[in-house]
Amino acid sequence: QVLKVIVVCNVAMVACLHKVVGAEVGACFLERICLCFLECHTRNESKDSSNLLLTLVFLYTFHILHCSLIYDIIRLLVGSFQELDIELLLLLLRNCGTSLRKDDPAALKDIILLVQQQAAKLGSTPPPRIRFMLDMIYDLKNNKMRTRAEETSRYDTLAHKVHAIQKKQGRVSEGELRISLDDVTSASKEKGRWWLTGLAKHRTDGAAISEVDNHVLMLAHKMRMNTDVRRSIFSIVMTCEDFIDAFEKLLRLNLKEKQDREIPRVLIECCGQERVFNPFYFHLAHKLCSYDYNHKISFQYAFWDQFKIVEEMSARRLKNLAQLLARLVASFSLSLTCFKVVLFDQLGTKASLFFRLVFTSLLLDNDKTTVRDVFQRIAHHLEMELLREGLAYFFRHVLLPPTQQDNSTQQERISLKDRVRMAKSAMLGRQERGHQNSQKFRIPHDRQ
Repeated sequence: QVLKVIVVCNVAMVACLHKVVGAEVGACFLERICLCFLECHTRNESKDSSNLLLTLVFLYTFHILHCSLIYDIIRLLVGSFQELDIELLLLLLRNCGTSLRKDDPAALKDIILLVQQQAAKLGSTPPPRIRFMLDMIYDLKNNKMRTRAEETSRYDTLAHKVHAIQKKQGRVSEGELRISLDDVTSASKEKGRWWLTGLAKHRTDGAAISEVDNHVLMLAHKMRMNTDVRRSIFSIVMTCEDFIDAFEKLLRLNLKEKQDREIPRVLIECCGQERVFNPFYFHLAHKLCSYDYNHKISFQYAFWDQFKIVEEMSARRLKNLAQLLARLVASFSLSLTCFKVVLFDQLGTKASLFFRLVFTSLLLDNDKTTVRDVFQRIAHHLEMELLREGLAYFFRHVLLPPTQQDNSTQQERISLKDRVRMAKSAMLGRQERGHQNSQKFRIPHDRQ
């Protein structure tokens, strides 16, 4: 049997590649190891089976693999329950028993019942090796099992080094591969490698799955979804039933650290590619912002990136993103502070068109109370003084220039002027009625 230290070092290298390069590395390595293990187990090869299983255990320890596949292997071994299976079960329990108990205690209870049933078939006095395994399982169940501190320290040190390399490269952490043993064995036959495209959903029609997966994967490649996290988000957005279904599936992705910042970027990219504006993207974005404040910040940064390339956008993308941004501001998912990075006196041609579309929709497609509340949020804040001046300049010289430059009717222009006047009063901290009263009781010049 290969020394455990050699296995750990090799798996740590695979973990680095999985974190830095992408999930394809870990997925391909995992699939190959699983198939080799099953083949060696079938041929009853003790040493090879032990080395390959130990490799799978440390793939789980380094958070490349989810515990579901390890439990599937345990069920396979318990179902066979031969001499080799007992040794492999002991190997598993020694090296990752505590982690399995922590990650899925319910599955561990089911395994204990299966082991007890198999041991009962051997009579009242099972062999010593089986009794030893049962004692180890009971200790694990009662949380009495202890691992050697020096080994735990060594694994933690390697895990920290892997994480440090990933952060140094500036890569988003890849999640654990949530695949079952059946998924691995049928990957090349029926279902395809769905875990590489993000469609982590069990389906029974293998042909339909392959067709859907390939189509989504082609769309993801066409739209430059070049990371596994983006492909997973894109697949959920493209295959969901409605925005509630998409929201729930995105939460189940369990994105960590900076991974959830990719959700607004994918949604904005998809929204911009639609032929006409699809309200689905607004409802999903609004739901995300209502759920977690961090999504509001992520959407704000994502729109700031769009502001930088607005002069390169097509007319269709301009209209769609303008509608999305206007609705998010009107629903208070975002505030007017997202425009604080815009230099309204230096707008290009397409930038002027984009912000005219945003504020026209914001001012005319919402009731007066909403418009007043939206603009009152930036009143009485000294740090918003430059934003208020910029918006006032934009309203005067771009949105309502002295000479009419668009195809709007006279009635629309009058309505827009009324809403702009209301917005100015709100963001300057004046009540409109009070402002009118002050005009009414102003002392005429000839009486001063």
